[in-house]
Amino acid sequence: MEFSKLIFEPTVDLKLPPVPVSFIEVVFSDVQKIDLDDPLCTSAPLPFGISPLIQSEVVSGRLLTRGDDVKETFELSLDIKEQFSYLPGDSVGVFPQNPLAEVNQLLKRLGLDEQKNAPIEITVKKGVKKKLPIYLPLVSTPKIILESVLEIRGILKKGFLRSLAEYTTEYKEKRRLLELSSIEGAAEYDKYILQQGLTLSDVLTEIPSCVPPLSLLLEHLPRLMPRAYSIASSPLSCGKRINIVFNLVVTPRGRMGVCSSWLKNKFEDVDDLSKKFEKMGVEDSSPTITSKTETVQFPNPHAYRCSSDLDWTRDRCRSLYRVH
Repeated sequence: MEFSKLIFEPTVDLKLPPVPVSFIEVVFSDVQKIDLDDPLCTSAPLPFGISPLIQSEVVSGRLLTRGDDVKETFELSLDIKEQFSYLPGDSVGVFPQNPLAEVNQLLKRLGLDEQKNAPIEITVKKGVKKKLPIYLPLVSTPKIILESVLEIRGILKKGFLRSLAEYTTEYKEKRRLLELSSIEGAAEYDKYILQQGLTLSDVLTEIPSCVPPLSLLLEHLPRLMPRAYSIASSPLSCGKRINIVFNLVVTPRGRMGVCSSWLKNKFEDVDDLSKKFEKMGVEDSSPTITSKTETVQFPNPHAYRCSSDLDWTRDRCRSLYRVH
């Protein structure tokens, strides 16, 4: 890749943005126990969310399409275990986890692979008049942060690239990061970051001497957000279960989508266990095989509603409708 190739002569003065003020401090903590079952800061509000965060369970799945000339399409059934009023056309947001291979790659690059499960405390540096983003937990671990809190494939803003240059020791590599964050390097930024979609892992691979601290990622990477999926089931027949249908997304760089690949893994977990129990002769009356996930209800963005000729009573429909 030509990403690391310098474009401007060293004598060219680049018009650079100021280095963003660092305001987050990460220290290893003496806390003995962290709730690994609830790694998300659940009190932080979610854009467009109209329900609290719900821990649901994937109870079954089906592969709907397969072939060289078609996208793989899956259907998952989620048991939400709570009262959940909805209509066809509404959607749920599914909280994924970042791909484990990419998480481990970043942990190793940050020098945290041997401390990935060590408790850390996240605070604002003394003397800095800023606040922590509300979605950041005060106590966590490096692995949880990279796996469940930050969007590690988030778009790299110029301010982040400018800050990364401060943690780069090799001259040409540092200069390249400065080019990308400069006014003169706008075309290069557009080509590699916006069009090709290079991620933090991609940039660190091309810039080996850059070793940023975890605190810098907390300051610049966005929050890992839920992905919206339309509900593909009826509230009248499925009770407290909802079905979603999704395609396996593949990015232009050949990566599988964060959420669709994570959901596929959920499907494979449930499907694999089901087949193993089937071979063992376990009856259908056995306990349900499940895989946990986090969901939140989203409103219907297009105000789609079912045809009035459906066999629902006026009162039933009225009780399910919501004002969006």
